[in-house]
Amino acid sequence: MHNRQSMKTSSVIRRTWLRASWICTLTLTTLFTTGVLAKPKAHTVYNDETDTFVTTGAINIAVPNRMVGEIAGKYAEYRNWILHEINKSESGNEFSIIFKDVKYLPGGRGGLGIFRVVFDLDWPWPFGAKGRQLDFAILKARSNGMGGIDRILFDLERKKGLLKTFSLDMNSKAVGEQSTVSFVGNVKFHSVVDTFFSLARYRENIEYRIVKAVHNLQHHAETQMNAQPPQKQDDEKP
Repeated sequence: MHNRQSMKTSSVIRRTWLRASWICTLTLTTLFTTGVLAKPKAHTVYNDETDTFVTTGAINIAVPNRMVGEIAGKYAEYRNWILHEINKSESGNEFSIIFKDVKYLPGGRGGLGIFRVVFDLDWPWPFGAKGRQLDFAILKARSNGMGGIDRILFDLERKKGLLKTFSLDMNSKAVGEQSTVSFVGNVKFHSVVDTFFSLARYRENIEYRIVKAVHNLQHHAETQMNAQPPQKQDDEKP
């Protein structure tokens, strides 16, 4: 009788653990799901040695590198462009995780500041919530010598829980009168989530967030460039 009760208790615990693991996986999948991959195209591999998803890519920006550096160095203004259309799929449908704002705050473990991402969970009661926050610390920012930066690296402010790493490293270089921005994203989950998170699922979901952020930099920089009045040629008379 005692052995039968023990087996029943163990079965209940096992089912409860599996259910909790599935809910955690589903939550993280939904958090980063945003639909069809935007340009620039990126490539993701899974590093078995570090249990990390690694996304790499590059994009050409029809803007001088000096101007890209100025935009990248104005942290408080990221909120004006980095979330552009990031909550919608290519078809225009909104997703249940709604990113509302990106606030720049001083401090952080890198001493260079924090990007605080504010988001809502548009889920049925009692799972929905408003004003959730996720902090990313700026760990490196390299000056380009022209009042801006040509590299920025940020990662989670606190590495704990189910998401161990979510970093993005962007580098900009001049290519004639234009720029090329290369980027590397690293994402690592807790082993409980990592077991259920396939490479295909990552490519469909999280890769989009990384690529979209870089694409929004391109969109913002080129929009700013096109808004500037054309310069007069030397032989033009006033």
